[in-house]
Amino acid sequence: MKQYKIKDNVDLKELEKFGFENADFNEKYMIRYIADNHNKTFGESPEEHYRTLYFDRKTKEIYSYHDYFDEEISMDKKWIQDLIEKGLVEEQND
Repeated sequence: MKQYKIKDNVDLKELEKFGFENADFNEKYMIRYIADNHNKTFGESPEEHYRTLYFDRKTKEIYSYHDYFDEEISMDKKWIQDLIEKGLVEEQND
């Protein structure tokens, strides 16, 4: 599984411009929600389910989590393409 992290020289305020916000449940994280437009489960609207990107302030790693399935999932590069294009993210080697 590929892992991405925010570059060390990035001001965390910059992430707010890309939809990240402080997680109200834990000050360790910043989060960004991404709508899940691909999974329809039990006839529910896909807009009701979403993925969450977690940014760990200490390690600067970005994790992806699917809230409906309640599990960490593989990061899809397209979810952070805007951050990559602005040079804010780097890929980590396993």
